[in-house]
Amino acid sequence: MRDKDEQGKVRERFAEEPGVGGQVERLLGERENTVAYGGDTEGLDQQVRDLGYPDPKTAARQRAQQARQAARDAGKPDSEAKKTAPPGRQTARDRQSKAGGE
Repeated sequence: MRDKDEQGKVRERFAEEPGVGGQVERLLGERENTVAYGGDTEGLDQQVRDLGYPDPKTAARQRAQQARQAARDAGKPDSEAKKTAPPGRQTARDRQSKAGGE
């Protein structure tokens, strides 16, 4: 799971339940990998819901909608808004440049 905001939410949500937060983080990371390879995520989504965390599909849709709205607010047309990454997400180029500068 690469989204630090979501990772913080998971840790905050499961602070009183040792081990559950780690399971949710692992499942969300596995889900991200499955999506990247075009696999079916329904089983992973169900496991995450069973642990008491909101539906990952809904959260992903909400982040995408927020990104589109932010792009619209910035005056970009919808075609540009769809190309805008969700807030907080880094591109591979961003990650490389930060890693190289440290």
